[in-house]
Amino acid sequence: MKIQMLFVLCHAVLSQSHYSLLPPFLITDKSHLEIGNWTLRDSAINMKDFIRLTPSYQYISGGVCQRVPVYSDDWSFEANVSTSNKYGGFGFHFYFTETLCTSDIFNVNGLAIWINTTNTTNDEEDVYFVNSKINSNENKPKQICKIKMQQKPFLFRITKRGTRITVDSSNDFENYTTCFDQNIKNLITKGYFSFFGSTTEQVNDHDLHGINIKLLSKYKEPENDTSSTYNRKLLDSFYLIRKKEKGARRSKMPKSFHFINKSKEKEYLLDKNPTDDIIDSFPIISESIQRAEYSISIYKIKKVFAPRIRMQLEKSTMMVDLAESLMPEVQDLLKDIWAEAELSLTEIAANISMEMEKIQNEATEYAKSLIRKEDDAQFLMNLIKGSTEEVNDFPSFVLIIICGIELFAYIVFFVYQRKKTMNFKKHS
Repeated sequence: MKIQMLFVLCHAVLSQSHYSLLPPFLITDKSHLEIGNWTLRDSAINMKDFIRLTPSYQYISGGVCQRVPVYSDDWSFEANVSTSNKYGGFGFHFYFTETLCTSDIFNVNGLAIWINTTNTTNDEEDVYFVNSKINSNENKPKQICKIKMQQKPFLFRITKRGTRITVDSSNDFENYTTCFDQNIKNLITKGYFSFFGSTTEQVNDHDLHGINIKLLSKYKEPENDTSSTYNRKLLDSFYLIRKKEKGARRSKMPKSFHFINKSKEKEYLLDKNPTDDIIDSFPIISESIQRAEYSISIYKIKKVFAPRIRMQLEKSTMMVDLAESLMPEVQDLLKDIWAEAELSLTEIAANISMEMEKIQNEATEYAKSLIRKEDDAQFLMNLIKGSTEEVNDFPSFVLIIICGIELFAYIVFFVYQRKKTMNFKKHS
């Protein structure tokens, strides 16, 4: 029993890391803007410490989409979010849907919850709820409660246990206030999470600081699950367009594909009399030329690459605007650092000057005491040898005389440098 419990706990921890989106946010695939099993969409920008779903621009939307479905029937989705001001923006949108990467609150096939930051009354935001199928009559969002938001990060949590949905929030990351707690009919059991922010005429910075997902019931994932790789293709906004255009082009080449299939059946071998095959090849060549003329054109190339270039330029512009907005803060920070460094250097210079003065005074006093000695040679000799014995060895006596001369020269040099540098003070 204990082993089973340990297995369940370990599995839950692994699942949490597998499904959650937590800082630091490191891009794992730059070509698709992926962080683990999540993909950044539209205006979302990775700021490393947080993800900016929307900057303060009108009528834009950005979010993150999960590429791996949730197989557990019961789960908890907790988003750590913040806004830059109290009034503005369209709000935050949570989705748990059968369709990958849903971002339209009015066209949902599953569960959606919307914090409406547009109509703010008494410092509270209206929370709306949707549970329906696409194009059904139940797609209209229904107001369920109000929550009190703040500009600093706060937690917004949705919990599903069976048919019961609980919505609560926390401003202090400890105490939760329940907003909604009811049994809901016709809830989907398997789906994808996505989380978006959007703006209208009123703008706001919608920031996502993390998503923590906990799976609350037993589940079984398929072996060799390739859903992340497969859904990457579906999330590529140009993949479906290319696939559709490719089918349209092929539909205009019926003869070509007829003979291609016929060639496959014959294993690409010609008949004994290839005249008919050669005659039939001319319409195929004509079709291929027409297809090439239609496919390869400046307009087609522009149609494929222009949206990508435009999207990158828009994101670059947003990053530049963000950098410009942060520049005054950086300049103030650099000024503070320079002022602190200047103050520290001044203190160090003052301490060094005081220490040098102290050393100078000690050296001067010591030199004066040496000069005042009557028997200089004998004193120096005794000082060096550390003894009061007389030195009778002639070489030793010569060395002592040399040491005395060097010491006298050093004292003269010391006094000269002191006068030259005005007590060892630097004026430059």
